[in-house]
Amino acid sequence: MKLSHYKLHFIIAFCAIVGLLVLAKCTHPEWLSLPQAATDAPKLPTGKRGEVLRHAQKIDSLLSQSRPKAGLTTAEGSPLKKHPVYSVSSFDEVFPDLNPVQLETAEVLGIPSTKNREDAERHKGTLVNIQNNPHFAVRHLTHSIPYLVPRAVRLLERIAMAYSDSLTVKGFPPYKLVITSVLRSEDDIAKLRNVNRNASENSCHRYGTTFDITYNHFVDVSTGQETASVKLKSILAEVLDDFRQMGACYVKYEAHQACFHITCR
Repeated sequence: MKLSHYKLHFIIAFCAIVGLLVLAKCTHPEWLSLPQAATDAPKLPTGKRGEVLRHAQKIDSLLSQSRPKAGLTTAEGSPLKKHPVYSVSSFDEVFPDLNPVQLETAEVLGIPSTKNREDAERHKGTLVNIQNNPHFAVRHLTHSIPYLVPRAVRLLERIAMAYSDSLTVKGFPPYKLVITSVLRSEDDIAKLRNVNRNASENSCHRYGTTFDITYNHFVDVSTGQETASVKLKSILAEVLDDFRQMGACYVKYEAHQACFHITCR
């Protein structure tokens, strides 16, 4: 009898709680709604744009990893054997990424195309100024300005540091890469086409995602002088091939312009 009394009270209390929850749900539904997890990633668009952005996220993860330091000795202090210079099988075949291929990515990851340099100034809050540093030199620019989107700067820095490391393990003294073209406005492109009809009117350089590295000139760090070297070019090709195979960039070998034309991904 006593047990039945407790059972009756339990049922009454249970029904009262359920009733209050139903009433609360009807009058204040937001009280019982679970907040969306703060870690939810933003939904990416579909189609080509979404494909480019998803790939960019993957590359962000790869390039954010710490870079092992190159050295000339093992952990035990023994000298390492110098790495040989292999180059690549064919510059044209290994670096075939034409402008239309690079353009699809540049339009998604870069800034809007700018009419002139005054217009480009408006985007400096989202661009990074690149300057001479221990790993690369920026040549005096006549038809572009030294600005890139942050992900392109990171790629350039990683390429330049990888080049320095490769020189070290191959037994070469330090040389800097030379950057010959960066961000171009539409006016810059029009002026360039007056002196170089091969320059693309629909250039990837308009978006701040693209830069050119010459393969004919490298700066000797000890003297500050530029020099040309087939072996230095070959080492650069090896490094760029690694980054391209990783999916970090598109690369076009430009025979007439004597440069590697590179767009970040």
